[in-house]
Amino acid sequence: MSLESIERSRELLGWAPETSIYQGMMKLTAWHLDKILPYGTHPHGLKDSSRELYAALETGNTFLSRHNAPLCEPNDVMCLRGSHVFPCESECASKAMCVPSVFDEISGMSRNLTEGCDIVLYTSSLGYDVKSLKPESAFSEDGNRVICNFAFVPRESFLAKSVVEKVPLSQLATFGIADDGTQISLLTRKLDNLNGRLLYKGWILVWMKNATMPLSPADNNMLKLSPGKLFHSSVTHALYVEENQSPVPRHDDILFLVDQMHRKKLKQRSIYRTDKKGEKHKYKLPPEPERRAIILTTPMKIKGIHDGKEHTKVAVYDAIKHMIAENGDNPEKKEEPSVRKQREFYERVSTFVNKEDFRSIFEPLHKYEMTHWIRSKWVLHDLKLEESRQLRCEWYQEHTEWGNNLDQLSFAYVMAKREMERKFARDEPDDRLKASMPTHPEMDEMTDIDEWHPIMGGRESAQYDKDLFMKIPDHMVSKDSDEENSDPEETEIDEAKHDGQLFVRI
Repeated sequence: MSLESIERSRELLGWAPETSIYQGMMKLTAWHLDKILPYGTHPHGLKDSSRELYAALETGNTFLSRHNAPLCEPNDVMCLRGSHVFPCESECASKAMCVPSVFDEISGMSRNLTEGCDIVLYTSSLGYDVKSLKPESAFSEDGNRVICNFAFVPRESFLAKSVVEKVPLSQLATFGIADDGTQISLLTRKLDNLNGRLLYKGWILVWMKNATMPLSPADNNMLKLSPGKLFHSSVTHALYVEENQSPVPRHDDILFLVDQMHRKKLKQRSIYRTDKKGEKHKYKLPPEPERRAIILTTPMKIKGIHDGKEHTKVAVYDAIKHMIAENGDNPEKKEEPSVRKQREFYERVSTFVNKEDFRSIFEPLHKYEMTHWIRSKWVLHDLKLEESRQLRCEWYQEHTEWGNNLDQLSFAYVMAKREMERKFARDEPDDRLKASMPTHPEMDEMTDIDEWHPIMGGRESAQYDKDLFMKIPDHMVSKDSDEENSDPEETEIDEAKHDGQLFVRI
């Protein structure tokens, strides 16, 4: 735009541009950086060479600050529109734009306490006066991986006060608590000095101030959905269990679950099954690439209203009923306003996305479906992968915005949205083409591939390998023969093409 055109627009319209080309380009670059890293950089930094894409980037605000460009004012609603504001101690928060929370005072201590831990098992009882902890656990160490157990409770709760009062006066000196001649009560000094140092039912207690009253949705959900910044960088995995979960996973259970988040590549192999007629068949399974899960949890068992069988493709309304029942509430009671709004929004997304009135026959047809229904009584997080943090933050943001306790519903929406993005980005065969592809339902019991849901990440190739699209590619089925005792073919997988694929395992 020339100077003359600016003067002309001011004269005729009473308007003139206020943003220069240079400033506009700076803001545009910052916007693109924020699109790549919508939740900022990893709080512990990135040392894994496989994540150089993320490590080399910076946030939009960091880019603007480095070039001395102005940032949004805290109260500038228009400038901040579309921005994500989280608690300052959330792993998703930007240092330049965050809000205080009940975790501010204990986050540093929590990180120090978990130094040297490989796996953290943790729970929380917040938002009310806690009398006791229902789940019981035990400290575990197998020589190679240290498992540490933590329970987050309110400082003002009956539990915290009763536990510190049981510490005899004769042992206070060992904790550095002495009569300093001040008016501070002994109970207050105990609470100040014994935080994170006492064991109760196998849990190291960490108490937080002002946590007996109902918490904000952001504070209430941060521990479960976005815990990365509260633990030391040495922690590789964090397993959250709800306070009413019983039994709590034991030492061997936790190690087993962590091991289930990673599976090495599989070569072509043969297995044998006997059908209903008693005839033995040989199935040749194709090779599979290495898999690594960024989140591991359990599926929700939803039974059909009419046939009584378990399904994943159910209406959002029916799924919500199951979630409410799983949470211990009455599914027949009147729907809460926040749940109703969330349900109606998700239903409308499906209606609009799947509408075919204006769809071209040449346009890929990918149907939007919410099928990733989980229980979330326990959730295992990988704390080392940036892709895992990005998914946690997206789940945390989506759930917090609705303000209810159905995090399973928010998770299903986030996964459905990501699935649509992945299908288009990878140019996967659409629903029309898939309808003509052969299916092998008999293979469902022979492999766990249905549990692994692919996730797009910075480490994967943008070009989708169509040879790996089908759940089980063409396989050979034959009657039992002399080949029964033969070794499976040693078919290798091209690591250059398939290394580093990431998944959510349900």
